[in-house]
Amino acid sequence: MTRGKRGSAAYWFFVSIGFAGILLCGFMACQTQCRQIPTGSAPLIKAQTEVVTAENLFPYSLADRDGDGWPEDFLSRPECAGKIKISGAPDDPEAEVELEQTGCGYLDSKNFAVEEGRRYLFAVDLKIENMRFDLSDNQETRGIICFVYSVCGKRNIGGRVFAPGSTGGWVTLMLPFDTARTPQLAKLRIMLRCYNLSGTVHFRRPTVIPLPREILMKTHYIDMDGRIYTESDAMMR
Repeated sequence: MTRGKRGSAAYWFFVSIGFAGILLCGFMACQTQCRQIPTGSAPLIKAQTEVVTAENLFPYSLADRDGDGWPEDFLSRPECAGKIKISGAPDDPEAEVELEQTGCGYLDSKNFAVEEGRRYLFAVDLKIENMRFDLSDNQETRGIICFVYSVCGKRNIGGRVFAPGSTGGWVTLMLPFDTARTPQLAKLRIMLRCYNLSGTVHFRRPTVIPLPREILMKTHYIDMDGRIYTESDAMMR
């Protein structure tokens, strides 16, 4: 299997055809280095035989930083100063949100657009280390939420991690969205947010790709061993 970098993340689709039509049996993020795939594309391996190349439609990178070290493609927030740093290779950067005390850290991208009337997949890698909550603070929202957020109409969907603990390595969030059902999501931003927690959270490889209509999918998480979780609590250690 292959592990793609930003703009070349690879995903495996295992599809079974039955009396009810096409059934998605598995969807796994590729985890080893890919050298033959051109930058700016993501190969979709469908039914284990046909290879389709899909462009990463997320136009921004964590690698491009301003004079203060903030990723310039993401909205600057004064309350996050000193809490977020960028590391990793220039072509495969990661953002590290370090909260020594209970607090929040936000990485919200600038706005961009995709085509209406299509289905898409947003994917991002997460690594969580020693996430904890202070239950005495009476905060309603805690944990990590990765949003596909509409900039018109205030419609959004999100993948959430609310359980304390660690992931024990990288986990890939897979979050499908449909601009036919929710056309407001065609003008969007990606929001990677930590709410009222302590610990360290890493993000890398945010990716948006078109999702073929025949692929049926719900939000789920995939760990480095290829195990699939439909509930984020189950993957925490």
